[in-house]
Amino acid sequence: MLISGYISDTKISVNRDNSDNTAKYANKIQRITTRYESLNEEGGWDSVWNQYGSSTEGKDKAFGYLNTLNQSFVDIVRASGGNNEKRHLLIAGYYTNVQHTCDDLFVMPTDPQNRMAVSVHYYDPSTLTILEADADWGKARTDWGSEKDLKGLNDALDLMKTHFTDKGIPVIVGEYGCFGKNKEQEVKRAYMVDVCRETYIRGMLPILWDTQDTFYDRKTLTYKDEEMLKQMMEIPSLSRSKK
Repeated sequence: MLISGYISDTKISVNRDNSDNTAKYANKIQRITTRYESLNEEGGWDSVWNQYGSSTEGKDKAFGYLNTLNQSFVDIVRASGGNNEKRHLLIAGYYTNVQHTCDDLFVMPTDPQNRMAVSVHYYDPSTLTILEADADWGKARTDWGSEKDLKGLNDALDLMKTHFTDKGIPVIVGEYGCFGKNKEQEVKRAYMVDVCRETYIRGMLPILWDTQDTFYDRKTLTYKDEEMLKQMMEIPSLSRSKK
């Protein structure tokens, strides 16, 4: 179980003084972690989620803010008493974006317990996974599975493997999915199974994002697409020794 440290009213911007918001963030993390200090060690803490935008404006400064917040998060949790001293911590990558998180400016915090994982999300290409209609930033797609598609997926996950997994830092793909009424279920299924499989065989943990009962019916406790479930349940039988 992971408890998120995401706090919606502590947005950080490179265009303003962030001292008040960073102090507010630290105060709330302190209060939350102290409140749950006795939670058993199966519970972990997630740091700041995607508090930053994808803009590269003020890049050095923006990465510096995130690195500082992530280090503050680790320091606060470890000093909060109880089981917080040794519990697992999930560190948010920049914008939880693969390319940004693999940038040399992103630095994992120092943790005396060395019990950290890094978190990213995967929704590429967003013109397929998110868009239902054409927008000013992209043309909605309804297909998946081309050689170019699979190369993009593999390249992104190989990047995470090189920068983190191969260095002993666990990776959690904390969100992935394919949504929208403009595409066939077979297309959505193929995308999600591909992402799940390629993440798993690289030794990472994929988590399917579903807050609207899109794939899983929380009333009946059943998956709506049994074929997708079947294909996903076959993935753990695959080798995790891919380069």
